[in-house]
Amino acid sequence: MKRLATIARIAAVASVTCACVLACAWPTRTEADDFDGRQADIGADTTKVGHIQATSRLVEDAKVKGKWYLEIQAKNLSTETQTAELDEQILKESMASMMARSGPIPTVAWKVHEKIQVLPNETAVVRHPLPAWLSQQIAAANAAPKTNKAGEAIIVARASFMTNIQQREVPEVVQGNQQVQVAQAKTAAPRANQAAPQQQARISPQSRARNYSMP
Repeated sequence: MKRLATIARIAAVASVTCACVLACAWPTRTEADDFDGRQADIGADTTKVGHIQATSRLVEDAKVKGKWYLEIQAKNLSTETQTAELDEQILKESMASMMARSGPIPTVAWKVHEKIQVLPNETAVVRHPLPAWLSQQIAAANAAPKTNKAGEAIIVARASFMTNIQQREVPEVVQGNQQVQVAQAKTAAPRANQAAPQQQARISPQSRARNYSMP
């Protein structure tokens, strides 16, 4: 009996020790706490423009509940000062019904473009405060689901938000004279085609007869 009790005691101690080790070593998610922000990396997106690696994300202000920002982090990976022009968007996906066969199509809810200059091996952080109506929608989309009397979560269709960041496409500038010449060239051909039937209509039957009667 003593031997069985000793074995049971050893097994209990071993199981407790194993549980403690697993609890300490199990990976956990940590969130950045910069500028008193919370819920970082929501709808995050990353792109690379030259030597600048830019990341966009939605961040809620911990001091002001319901106030959200579009945060841009631009990291310069080179040893020289770099500049990047970025187009930043917040996309919204709305699902009309949980039984819908096709997925929601994202639409642009808010956008901004800017030019960022970053020093060598530095990271520039820019935060854009979002409008109140958009902050309310993002807060509602990330709120905990409502529960029924039994404590079960009520599943409803809700919107989701994500960010999109990419290099700004600068349109080619066409000189004024060239643009006028192109416009004139495009309109000259239709006018010439319209003028030809009018000239042909002015020819009288007598002149046609004279032309055909010539040897």
